[in-house]
Amino acid sequence: MISTRHVSDNIHLSVPRGARLDEIKTVNGAVVVRWPEGAGMRLSVATVHGNIESDFDLPVRKVGFGPGRSLETTVGQGGANVNLRTVNGSIRLEKR
Repeated sequence: MISTRHVSDNIHLSVPRGARLDEIKTVNGAVVVRWPEGAGMRLSVATVHGNIESDFDLPVRKVGFGPGRSLETTVGQGGANVNLRTVNGSIRLEKR
């Protein structure tokens, strides 16, 4: 299981096939995660001051009040719960 928390770092992670990603959190930094082709997960993504960009066709929502963005969805056949969070930074979801 892969899990990490940082305060002032950008996080770039390439998830190996078969690995389980649990939680990635940072306060001041971007999060970029690259998944193998055919990956499946239940995804929860949020940023307060940033954007959410994705190579997957996913429905990003603007939070009702304030500048935040969030995303709650299932990718592929589903699977493990994956939580990605940042306060001041963007989140990018990439396919390999």
